Amino acid sequence: QRLLRGIDRRLCAGQERLARLDTRLGAQHPGRTLALLRQRLEHLSQRMPRAMQEQLNNRRQQLQGLAQTLHIVSPLATLSRGYSILLDERGQAIRRASQTQPGQRLKAQLGEGELEVRVEDNHLEPVTLPLL
Repeated sequence: QRLLRGIDRRLCAGQERLARLDTRLGAQHPGRTLALLRQRLEHLSQRMPRAMQEQLNNRRQQLQGLAQTLHIVSPLATLSRGYSILLDERGQAIRRASQTQPGQRLKAQLGEGELEVRVEDNHLEPVTLPLL
C-alpha cells in the first residue's frame, strides 16, 4: 500500500508538472504569439494616423509662432511702422550722422518705396538754441 501511495504521489506530481509544461508550451505557441503580434500591429496602425496628425499640428503651431517672431523683428515690419533705413552709395546702412558728409546722396528705404535724399547738414556740432 505504501508502494501504491508512493507511485500515486509520483504520478500526481508528474501530471501536475506535465500540466504546467503544457501551459507554458501553449503560451509559446507560434499561433498565439502571431495573434498577439497581429493585435498589436492593428492597435499601432490605428494610433499612427492620429499621432502623425498631432505631430503635424504641433509643428504647424511652432512654425506659425516662429513666423510671427520673424515678422516682429523683420526690418520690413519696422519700415511699415513709419521708419526708414538710410543706405549710402555702396548699400551700407547709415547708423550715425558721422558716417555722412554734407551734400552726400543717400537712399531712404521706406515701408512702401524708396527716396533719393541729399544730406544738407549732419549736425556733428551740437545745435544750440538761442536764448531770449
